[in-house]
Amino acid sequence: MQFHVDEGIEVLAQTPSVMSALQRGKSAQWLIARKTPESFSPLDVLGHLMHAEMTDWIPRVRMILEHRDSHAFDPFDRFAFQ
Repeated sequence: MQFHVDEGIEVLAQTPSVMSALQRGKSAQWLIARKTPESFSPLDVLGHLMHAEMTDWIPRVRMILEHRDSHAFDPFDRFAFQ
């Protein structure tokens, strides 16, 4: 499959409603449950996505547009939302 920006936007535009549908109406115990101590709970997944949206994805897009592939990405702390 070849990537097309319009199709990527289509998927990303649905993410908020999908996350809402998956978490709406669930008990607090379900929302904080983890399969293992190292795994993410449903609320952790949401926090991770929100943190990445604000601090990582847009800066990376800007870096790509400005520098193409001449600069490495800064490391991303996938637990920084906690």
